[in-house]
Amino acid sequence: MHKESTMHLIVIRKQRDNDTPQVSELVRNAYASNISNMFLGYVFNEVTFQITMIFIALEFIFFQIRLFVCFLTVPLILLLIYVCIYGAVTMKSAQVMYEKKPIISWVAEVYEPFFQATDQKSRYKIIDDQQLEDMKEKPQGRKQIIGTVAVMRHFQNPDWAWLFRVVTDER
Repeated sequence: MHKESTMHLIVIRKQRDNDTPQVSELVRNAYASNISNMFLGYVFNEVTFQITMIFIALEFIFFQIRLFVCFLTVPLILLLIYVCIYGAVTMKSAQVMYEKKPIISWVAEVYEPFFQATDQKSRYKIIDDQQLEDMKEKPQGRKQIIGTVAVMRHFQNPDWAWLFRVVTDER
């Protein structure tokens, strides 16, 4: 039996002031999706291993802590690395969201049913906000912001612009 796919709308429109919490969460989640890869990269870096061995040697030689206990501090070092990476990623997402002032910013907002099975095949139609206004029957369901992009002026040439904060939801 063939399941019929449903049609959902994605509206591309300018960002409004009340979109800021959802856009901020979207940007934070996009940056946070890289934490595990960054953590593994730092853990298996040669410098991390060297610093860990130096720290264990300093504990063993100067503080005369037994070697077995010194090796028990390795999980603490790994936890410290993870906390530092998490803090840096959180600060970077806040910096991208709030420090750089865009000329204009757009969001992609999806209209989906309130209750939707995850295995259901869906098709999406992309429209702008003017087409949404012209529709006779407005879409029902929940609205969720699934993407954003912003434009800012270039520092050296006022005729140039930068795209930044280009983020989409994982789906």
